[in-house]
Amino acid sequence: MKRLQEDDSEKLFFKTVFESGKCPTDLLNVSKDILARCNGLPLAIVSIGRMLARRQNQTSEEWKTVCNRLGSELEINPTLEGMRRILALSYNDLPYHPKACFLYLCAFPEGSEIRRGSLIRRWAAEGLIVGMYDRSLEEIAQIYLDEFVSRNIVSPEQIGWSGRIKSCKVHDIMLEVIITKSMKENFHLVLRVQQIQHNSRP
Repeated sequence: MKRLQEDDSEKLFFKTVFESGKCPTDLLNVSKDILARCNGLPLAIVSIGRMLARRQNQTSEEWKTVCNRLGSELEINPTLEGMRRILALSYNDLPYHPKACFLYLCAFPEGSEIRRGSLIRRWAAEGLIVGMYDRSLEEIAQIYLDEFVSRNIVSPEQIGWSGRIKSCKVHDIMLEVIITKSMKENFHLVLRVQQIQHNSRP
């Protein structure tokens, strides 16, 4: 995992969090603490940055809470385990209902391109999409997928002319986080996913 220099880390972080690319004065100190914990790793910087960008309360107290949750693991031990810790925080910060849909992504082999239509049909077949009176299941599924992309925990592969995602991929480290979370939080889902993987083999 290639690390960025301090100045490049700051530029990437501020550009991710703020439209202007400039950090308010009252958030500068806590930003430095957060970046120290990310240890120059772009995936960590963007994941945490996008998570913070979606928060309504852009206060130093709110950011300090996130910083404390990150711990100092990547700062002192920049290993895959430290990276998993940061990506797990991005997962934990998801709203309740999309979490099951996100866990389901471990149904797809590492490095595979996931087609949007196939993914949405699987989510619906498993009953993972919670309906709303004014939205279709497909619309809700699209909201979930957009949420994952905006948090940088899923990366878009193909984009249609309308701007809608046609396919996506899951970073291999994030996939490990998903599998671990699935085993801890929903073992029955893991069993179903494993069965799907088995049945889809040639």
